[in-house]
Amino acid sequence: MKRWLSLIARIVVAGLAFWFIYRRLDVSQLRVLIHTFNLRVFGLMFVVYSFLIFLSAYRWYLLMRCKGLNIHLRKAVEFYFIGLFFNNFLPTSMGGDVVRAIYTGEYTNHRTEAWGSVLLERTLAFLGLSTVGLVGATLYKPEARFFHVIAGFLVFILVIFVLLFLPPIRKVMSRILPKLKFRGLGDKLLFFYDRLHEYRGYPGTLVTVYFISVFVQLCIAWINFVLGNNLGIPAPFTQYMLNIPLVQIVSMLPVSINALGIREGSYIGLFPYDKEALWLLSYSVFFIGLSVSLLGIIPFMRIRQLHRKT
Repeated sequence: MKRWLSLIARIVVAGLAFWFIYRRLDVSQLRVLIHTFNLRVFGLMFVVYSFLIFLSAYRWYLLMRCKGLNIHLRKAVEFYFIGLFFNNFLPTSMGGDVVRAIYTGEYTNHRTEAWGSVLLERTLAFLGLSTVGLVGATLYKPEARFFHVIAGFLVFILVIFVLLFLPPIRKVMSRILPKLKFRGLGDKLLFFYDRLHEYRGYPGTLVTVYFISVFVQLCIAWINFVLGNNLGIPAPFTQYMLNIPLVQIVSMLPVSINALGIREGSYIGLFPYDKEALWLLSYSVFFIGLSVSLLGIIPFMRIRQLHRKT
């Protein structure tokens, strides 16, 4: 019951946010922008985004392989696309990351390691997102205190390093976290921490996955930059490096279906340009991601058929 109430509440929020923004747009201006939109550019960005999903699946594959999970790259890509499909199309409380962790655990018969690989892949992806955002802030706002930004980033890296790799911290965390009894939060955090801590012996893989994450995030900013130029938005690339990570962080909040309304509001709020063009930019990027995630239905249906036969 709670699951459906939560879903209904998110649908209501999405509808209200969409209405609140759309009623403030100039519909005639929207029509002009739609008619002048270059579909070839949209198609090219679809191909680029598809490649980025493959690259994201590859970084996850690297983490699984270093822990000895017997899985082929093709299967990792299939599970990654299934996760995307769940995120965008199925009204379930299970996110795409949960789904691919479950599928991988069943396929490899190593459920704990599967969860660990997914958790660390998302952590390093967020670290890559943060890196691009901080570099973008430094380059787009040169009058900002450059050394303060860099110092803050280095402190962030140091905290991640300490939490992941120093064995004494593990002993401290194992005593502190179980004391958090609220809805089993302490046990969940300790499980998350232990899964990350297991990778302390693979620094080369961690560095590789981190730089792949930075590259992926730079390309996502570039996709927005190209589509924005197509819509006449005069924002420099460095502004996209700063703002797109912020849009993605806001879109992670579980208050709307697929962040509808929330994401468009973030674009309009962060970029000081024509709101009609920004609204279309937001939906252009969204529909590219939505279209790519549709590819996940193919391996998903094949796996369902196999389960039915068994």
